[in-house]
Amino acid sequence: MLRPTATSVFPEDNYILRIVFDNGETKRFDVKPYIQGEWYGKLADRQYFCAVKTDGFTVVWPEGEDLCPDELYDLSISVNWRQLGRLQSEKQTQTANINIERGLTAMRNRNMLSQHSTAQHSTAQHT
Repeated sequence: MLRPTATSVFPEDNYILRIVFDNGETKRFDVKPYIQGEWYGKLADRQYFCAVKTDGFTVVWPEGEDLCPDELYDLSISVNWRQLGRLQSEKQTQTANINIERGLTAMRNRNMLSQHSTAQHSTAQHT
């Protein structure tokens, strides 16, 4: 049987790649152990890391860094879709909570300004 090849790749946090293979499998590969030295050290730059693409066999970066196709498939971990969905849901909830807190803070600040402005206006009328 031929080894599956990478058809698409999605960079994730913490130098993880989520890879879809031509056999329909989705797996995650930890690139951190490779990020060292002059050649692969460039991957430490998050923007450069996110420039990863597939070439029909494996994953590659703009200046030619790549991963052995066998290692990419054999050493990656199958994605548990339930877990991935739960993690994405948790991240969305965290983002929503942050946005709510920011909105509440902005409302409190506006309310404080409004109260301060009203108090100054009231004081000015009485003098």
